[in-house]
Amino acid sequence: PNITSVGTLSSLTVSGSITCSGINLDISIEYYWNATDSSSAQYYLSWIFVFT
Repeated sequence: PNITSVGTLSSLTVSGSITCSGINLDISIEYYWNATDSSSAQYYLSWIFVFT
């Protein structure tokens, strides 16, 4: 996991790759939050399927 902070806005990024039976799955999860207001947190999740 990569944790970065810019001012009061922080970001957590987790990415990985899974390969099973010739199918490659790239997963990227990004979570943004404001250190001073946790209710303003945003969540982002993306999948990328790559068939090899």
